[in-house]
Amino acid sequence: MRFTLTHRTAYSYAGPVHESFNEVKLQPVSDDTQTCLAFDLSIDPPSRFPGIDADLTLTHALDVPWAEVEAAIRAAAGEVAPDLVSFELTVRYRGEGVPPGAVNTTIHFFYNSRQRSLTQDEVNAEQQALAAELERRFGFGG
Repeated sequence: MRFTLTHRTAYSYAGPVHESFNEVKLQPVSDDTQTCLAFDLSIDPPSRFPGIDADLTLTHALDVPWAEVEAAIRAAAGEVAPDLVSFELTVRYRGEGVPPGAVNTTIHFFYNSRQRSLTQDEVNAEQQALAAELERRFGFGG
């Protein structure tokens, strides 16, 4: 029997962090009961340039799950938002101001480049293109 394992570790800090030292020991042991056929460790350090945060609230049908919106963001990001580093669901809201059968989903985005500082105009253009794609796919028509 063969298994393929992928492990991802990410750290999130409440404020700016200038140094964080970590020791990584993830290689599986080869012994009498198991053999590690291949092992690869890659480290992806963050950019040294500042990033830009942006939020988006999308009104869509209540029956569209977050997983579907998340998959659409991942699929579209390479084309329309190449500097998008991460995103996360902030809140899904139903209530006053939201049409019946709909939900407002607020998503937090983080944009960053490894080569240079991004301008606000560049991030706005990527965010607008991503918002247009999400609106096209999921926008609530009532």
